[in-house]
Amino acid sequence: MCAVSGGRASPGSGVLWKGAQTEASVLESLGKELESKGTLHVLRHGFKCYGKTFPMAYFQPNTSMNPDAAENYAKNRLTLTR
Repeated sequence: MCAVSGGRASPGSGVLWKGAQTEASVLESLGKELESKGTLHVLRHGFKCYGKTFPMAYFQPNTSMNPDAAENYAKNRLTLTR
């Protein structure tokens, strides 16, 4: 994969493409992960793109000791698209 560095593409620079190219690459990575590992695994563990893990769901925390975990859980939204 290529990346943009200072407005020019350079392979492996670690800086993401902007706009539609980034969106297409992330969606492609998600599609491949869903095909190879399945929906439930991807929901539980997220998927990787550009070396970064994209979480797909946050589970209800066991305690209220971590307010960030409770906040992330509250932000969960389930949508279905046909």
